[in-house]
Amino acid sequence: ALKGEREVMFEGPSASHTAKIFDGAMLRPGHVIEGPAIIDEWGTIIVVYDEQEAMVDRFGNYVIEDHSHV
Repeated sequence: ALKGEREVMFEGPSASHTAKIFDGAMLRPGHVIEGPAIIDEWGTIIVVYDEQEAMVDRFGNYVIEDHSHV
C-alpha cells in the first residue's frame, strides 16, 4: 500500500516532515499507519499528523488516535 514519501509542511515550529504516502484502496482492516503520513483515498486525502496513528477498522473506517499527550 506504500506509494512513496514526500516532504510535507504542517503548521508549527517543526513544520517540515517526511511523510509516507499510502494508497487507501490497498489498505485492509487491521492495518495501522503511523504519522506523519498521507492516505490517498478515492475522493479524499487523509492526513495523519506526527504522533498520531490511523487504524483501519473491520468496517473499513479510519480510526485516528493522538498519542502526543500519552
